[in-house]
Amino acid sequence: KSALFDGADDWYTVGNDSSMVPTSFSIAAWVRPAATGVGLIFDATQNSSIWAGYHFRYSSNGTLKNFRFGPYAAGGGWVDSSDTVDLDTWGFVVATYDNDSTTAKIYVNAGTPAENSSIGSFAASNPAKVRVGDQTSASGSYTWNGHMDDVAFWNVALSAAEITEIYGLKGSDELANLNVDSGNYASSDNLVGWWRMGDNDTDPVAVE
Repeated sequence: KSALFDGADDWYTVGNDSSMVPTSFSIAAWVRPAATGVGLIFDATQNSSIWAGYHFRYSSNGTLKNFRFGPYAAGGGWVDSSDTVDLDTWGFVVATYDNDSTTAKIYVNAGTPAENSSIGSFAASNPAKVRVGDQTSASGSYTWNGHMDDVAFWNVALSAAEITEIYGLKGSDELANLNVDSGNYASSDNLVGWWRMGDNDTDPVAVE
């Protein structure tokens, strides 16, 4: 199963959660974009200000397509992927941030990551307001158009080996069980949220 977002007024509200503003973290999702434009995969902002938070998004004008990840803070820096996912095609995308090295990375289908080692602070002093599939500060502005599945958040920067391990199970009857360490994946204890979009989980609040 997966969730279908209509690109207009569908998103998942995770709520306000201080665990979504750790110093280092990772966001992963299986995505299948269905249209050009900008679509947010994951968005978190401080309650009092959009300028304290971060987002992970897809952008396409039909020819140029990329993923972008970074903080909202002015001068915070971004990382843009050179690898991407075509329309109406499933892909596995992961964004990581390591606070010690101030490095953000984007992996597409477990390939060589795009990275930026001059990223500014992701910190927010209040619990983050979090949505999957849309911007928190302006509903319907950058809503995801297409399918999304198995969105996950960890309070650690996943390693390349862990990402490859998770991606390598794509052909199995079930995607990786992120609650259990397996092979090179060793961060189940750092899993903060895993939204399976209907596969025997407790979903966040869906807005349609």
